[in-house]
Formats: sequence, structure tokens, C-alpha cells
Amino acid sequence: MSIIVENPKYQGEQSDYSRRYPEDLDWLLFEPIQAHNINPQDYPNLIDIFSGDQFIAESMGKLGWKQKNTLCVDIAKQPNKSKFKLKHWDLVKLNADLKINRPVPNEISDIARSFDVMTSFYPYIDDGYIFGYMMPVSELLSLSNYFLRKGGVLIHNSTNFKHDDVYPGWARLSYSVFKKL
Repeated sequence: MSIIVENPKYQGEQSDYSRRYPEDLDWLLFEPIQAHNINPQDYPNLIDIFSGDQFIAESMGKLGWKQKNTLCVDIAKQPNKSKFKLKHWDLVKLNADLKINRPVPNEISDIARSFDVMTSFYPYIDDGYIFGYMMPVSELLSLSNYFLRKGGVLIHNSTNFKHDDVYPGWARLSYSVFKKL
């Protein structure tokens, strides 16, 4: 199976979870952005993975991130036309290939380490056993390491980690924010 998904399926109902429960964004997104001075002037390039219906990208746009500097990535497609650059990639396969140093398509390698902020909200994956399983933070950080520049930040809401986990090369700024060292 290829990392680039040629014929994506339509997204399931979990793709609009952030839109249905926007109160979570206060403490998971807006408050950490303000607390850590994460702003579009200092962190202009945004990649939103597991972007679903792109509500997080839209929310970041309301905070000043420019549409032209935003890339959304999801394995599935949404019924509505995308407002942002949108790529359909299998992020689980990409992460697995990166771990074994397998070459990735130029479309992806050309943008490696070119983003300042990576968001990942409700990163649901099919782990082969349970659908609705969130990608572990360690895996999100692996993808972040590939896409983010030094000093870039990951803002996420995966609940799949232990609070005392240590991630070399990363500073944990808050529950939902990591900074690449």
C-alpha cells in the first residue's frame, strides 16, 4: 500500500469531533497557544495532520495563520471542498517507513522540516484491533520530528501516553504542547 492515497474514502463521523465539541479547544489549543506565545509571526507554517473536516486549521486561521501557509493531511476526503491545501497520505504507513529509513515519495520528502507548527486533534487510527484508537504521542512526535523545523511545536490532544514519559529531543511545555529541541 502506498503512502499517497490515490482514491481516498469519505471520512467517518469522527472527522468533525472538534466541531461538535469546541469547548475542548479552549484548554487544548487556545490557552496553550497564548501561554507559550505561539503565533503566526514567529511560527508561520502550519501542518494539520489527521485534519478531518479541517476545523482545527480553520480555528488557527482565525488566530492569524494564513491559508497559503497551511497544509492539511488526512487519509480520507471530506464531502465539502477544502479551503486549504489538502493531501491524502497514510500517516501510519509514512511513520513506519520513516522508522526503517525507507524512502518516501518526493511530494512528502520535499516538505520535510519545513513547518513551524503541527496540530493533531483526534488522531484516530485503525490499529488492526480497535478503531478509534488514538495514535500514541511517541508516534506523533516521530512524525513531528520529520515535518517540523528545530524549535517547531506540536499541539495535540492524543490521550495515548503516560504523564511521566520522557521524549528525547523534545521539551514538554504543557499537557498538549511539545517543542522540538
